[in-house]
Formats: sequence, C-alpha cells, structure tokens
Amino acid sequence: MQSWMADVRYAWRKLFSRSGLGGTVVAILSIGLGVGVSTAIFAAVDQILISALPYPEPQRVVVLTDRTNDNGEPLPVAYGTFLEIEQRARSFEMLAVSRSWQPSLTAAGEPTRLAGDLVSPDYFAALGVRPSLGRDFTTADDMTGAPWVVIVTTSFAERRFGSVEAVLDRTITLDGESVTVIGVMPGSFENALSPAAEIWAPLRFRAGQPFESVEWGHNLRMVGRMRAGVTLDQARREMLAIGSTPVAEFPRPAHASMQRGLALQSLHASVTSGVRPALLMILGAVLLLLAIACANVTNILLARALARRA
Repeated sequence: MQSWMADVRYAWRKLFSRSGLGGTVVAILSIGLGVGVSTAIFAAVDQILISALPYPEPQRVVVLTDRTNDNGEPLPVAYGTFLEIEQRARSFEMLAVSRSWQPSLTAAGEPTRLAGDLVSPDYFAALGVRPSLGRDFTTADDMTGAPWVVIVTTSFAERRFGSVEAVLDRTITLDGESVTVIGVMPGSFENALSPAAEIWAPLRFRAGQPFESVEWGHNLRMVGRMRAGVTLDQARREMLAIGSTPVAEFPRPAHASMQRGLALQSLHASVTSGVRPALLMILGAVLLLLAIACANVTNILLARALARRA
C-alpha cells in the first residue's frame, strides 16, 4: 500500500508539474470531448434505432403500403384495399388505417389549429394501447350520422382544460361541429406513426364507393398487429397471394390493383428508415473522433516518456 501511494503521489506531481501541466490538460480535454460526444450520440442512436417502441410486443406491429406505381415504391393504401385485406388476410390479429387531420378548435379567443388523425376503430388496439381514461372508439362511432366523438392526449387535456378529468365527456367545437371527448390517452403514449397528433376522431369512410371517390385514393397509413407466431415473411407471402388473386366481392381499380402485392415492414423500421443512414454516419464520425482523441493522448504520453529517458 505504501508503494502504491508513493506511485500515486509521484504520478500526481508529474501530471501537474509545470512541465507536464500542458500535456495533462490537452489529454483530459481530448478524452473528455471524445467520450462526452460519443456518449451523447450513442444515447440518441440507442433511443431511436435500437430501443423497442413503447408498445406491447412491438415486433408484431407492422406497416403495410401499396406498390401499384411503376417503380414499385411504397404508397399509402386506399380504403378499399384496407377493407379487402381486413376481410381476407389471416396473418393479422387486427388492422387499422389513419390519415392526417387538422381541425380548428373554437374556444375563448382565436380559433386554434390542432394536429390530429382520423382513424378506423381498431387503431389504438392495433398498437396495443388503450385510453387511460374513458373509452376507445367503436364500430358505431365510425358510422355515418353517429355523434362526433374524439380522443385526446393527456398533454392536450391538461394544457386546454387543466386536467384529464375536466375534459372527459366535455363538448368542444371543432371546425364548427360540436364533438364529445370520450377518452384520454395515457401520458406515456407515443404515437410513432404521427408524433405531432394530439386528437383523434373516427375516419368514417364508406365501403362500396366509386373508384373516383376519396375512399379509393392512396391517402391512408395502414398498420397491423400480426398474430402470435406469424413472421414477417409469412405475412408478406400472404399479401402477395391476396394481391395476385382478386375476387369478385372486392373489385379493384387499376390504380389500386395490388398486382405487386403489399409491402410490409416493422413499425420500428418504418419510422426510423428516414434517419437511419444519417445517424449511422454521425455515429461513425464520432467514433472516429474518439479514436483520434485516444491517438493524441497516446502521442502525448510517448513524447513525455521519451523526454524522461533523455
């Protein structure tokens, strides 16, 4: 112990002596900068690219897109396509669709534009999340002529009405229509498909519409929860089989023929595909910076060792 303490005192004197102070400061700054930046970037990469999405069994949640255009790139699906897949597919426990919605909230003062989504009844169930207060949408809510109802986020309820209890069953005015708040999502809920959304209402698209109608436009995000034990490859093969075997009960227009099948990928891969290359490039650059910092410190230590020998 005495020998070890003597070594520590000697190292301390050498590190902070007048001749060694500059090198010590440079070494500390180099390693500190390299480790600090690397840790921050890796934390971001881990949160975005590695950590699972905050849903029950997130590996079972997938995004489905059409590939009807000539180059085979993914497209939003049509409502008619969703109805056919919902009825014919056996790989999914449930399927749902959504589209962006920006209603105007009329309250005291100027109207406020909100970010929201119009969704089919099983949207939250497909993600595996339920309202923490109130109830979820039902098929009856999605019927034409039914009273308008909405579900909101916890942050919206607290910001606009002071608490989640104050907003439940409350009537608010959206786009000039009176709607009732029937549910509040948990405060921890993260809507990966539409992160900015803070209010949801029933989609209310109708089956059996002409091919020129909005129901047949490529305007819907489609999400599904695969059945337990079903793999992505199995679900992809089923989508290709359904696309290549049209049936009379579900007529298809040319622009939504599904001849190339539907593309499937996990929800995690879908929401991170746009940022994955950039984040990996940044992570590589930061690791290179850390390597350079380590090389600089090594050079400083070698130079000081040579100086002592001289």
